[in-house]
Formats: sequence, C-alpha cells, structure tokens
Amino acid sequence: MTLLSAVNVVLTSVNLEQAASVDTPDSPVVARAKALVEDIDRTEQEKGWWFNQTGEKTLSPDVNDNILISSSVLSVQPTIDRYIVAVRGGVLYDMVNDTDEWGSSLSAYLTYLIDFEDTPTAWQEYVAREAALQLHQSLRGNTGSSATVAQARDQARAMVKSQDYRSNRHNVGRSRYMHKITKLYRR
Repeated sequence: MTLLSAVNVVLTSVNLEQAASVDTPDSPVVARAKALVEDIDRTEQEKGWWFNQTGEKTLSPDVNDNILISSSVLSVQPTIDRYIVAVRGGVLYDMVNDTDEWGSSLSAYLTYLIDFEDTPTAWQEYVAREAALQLHQSLRGNTGSSATVAQARDQARAMVKSQDYRSNRHNVGRSRYMHKITKLYRR
C-alpha cells in the first residue's frame, strides 16, 4: 500500500473524493489525512514490532567517546537496567551520569522507523484504518457509523498483533523481556 492509498482509505471513510496526490494536497482534509497516517505510523512504530526491532546490538563509541545514533532509530533500550538513555542531537546520552561520553561499548535493542511503504501489508492496513477512524470521529463525532470504521480498524489491528505474536514467539528467548526475566531469575 502506498501513502496515497492509505490516505484514500481515510478519505473514503468519511465519504470524500479520493486524492490524486499527497505530494501537493489540494484540500485541507487531504493534508490532514496524510498527517494522520504519518503521525499514527510513527507513534505506533515507537512501540516496537516484529518488523522494526533488532536483536541485541553492541553500540561502540567513536574517537570522541560518543555513540552516534541514526535518525531512523526511534528508541534505544539498553540491556543493562542501570542505564537510562536518550538520543540528543544524534548522540546517545547517559541520563544517569549526565554525559554523552561513553568509555566502553553498550549492548542495546534498537527500534527503527521503517518507511511506511516498506512496512508489512497488515501494518499499512492497520495504520490506514486507525487514521480513518480518527478522522471519521473528528469530523462526524462518535456516531453509529463510526462503529463500522472501528470494526475495520479492530480487524486490521488483530492481524498485526497476530503477525507480531507469530514472529516473536519463536524468538522469545532472545527478546528484551526474556533477557530481563532471565537476569532476575539468576540473581
């Protein structure tokens, strides 16, 4: 599904004419639908899913002792609980020690922002349906017709969660949650 297709799903949900392009939206509603799709895509991807999370990675400092983080990384979750980190200006910042200088490497899980058109089909459908529901409710209110839009969204979300479960259950031993449980058990 392209971004344009997703925007047209949103527009169709409120009985509006489909857009010819999202590059130069010809109406405020098209621009709003595009913004909704992009915002929901990013916000939901931040939660981390099977298609945008890595296994454990070693992040190494550069010659200035900074750990550089790509702008496509949404979050960094250290495997060691004593670290609380943030990304500032493309550099990993240690919130506990109030520094961006790292004397050694750090193991972490990364969550990436994947371009909408490169995400799985089920994901694209879910994002489009969630945006459709939000636009429908903001323009029409929470009416009976919202139930149909909400049902389509719920079905799409169920498909995404099903794919996430199927993909992760085989990797549960390598998940960050299992890592923490194992670490607690060993204490």
